[in-house]
Amino acid sequence: MADPEVQISGGKPPVEADVEMEGDEDGPEVTEIGSRGSAVGGAAAEEDDKPAPRLTFVDYLKSPMIELLIGSGDSQTLLMAHKALLTKSPFFMEQFSSSGNTRIELVDDDVDAISCFLEYLYTGEYFPHKLSNGSLESDPSVPKIDDNGAQLLKHAKVYTLAEKLGMP
Repeated sequence: MADPEVQISGGKPPVEADVEMEGDEDGPEVTEIGSRGSAVGGAAAEEDDKPAPRLTFVDYLKSPMIELLIGSGDSQTLLMAHKALLTKSPFFMEQFSSSGNTRIELVDDDVDAISCFLEYLYTGEYFPHKLSNGSLESDPSVPKIDDNGAQLLKHAKVYTLAEKLGMP
């Protein structure tokens, strides 16, 4: 059986390269995809016909409050957040499914990073906001010249926390 040839029009000129496809001698396995992205036929196609109910912001606000105990010792801080918003994180979803706790202890996490995470959950972004010219909004609580790297460390902690919580 001859190898298929793929040509893409426009853009850069074609580059010749060998492409190896896995599969048996008859060719690779092909799964037909329906218009909604599920395999055609079967129960999955029937379930996709029902649209998921839309959650409004008030639905989030009506959900139970969860206590987040952040840090340890004298620097321990208690914050509250709505459960429905926290469940956007796979980490918190797992916490709620394994127990019915209304308090979650985050002793190794930074309160400023958690604050940024909660700001993102409630507003869809966190400070500093990206301005239209591509620069970041200035933080009045930090000197213009960040000579000790405090801002860089803050964003590194937020990024690390987002990885832990499974958030984008």
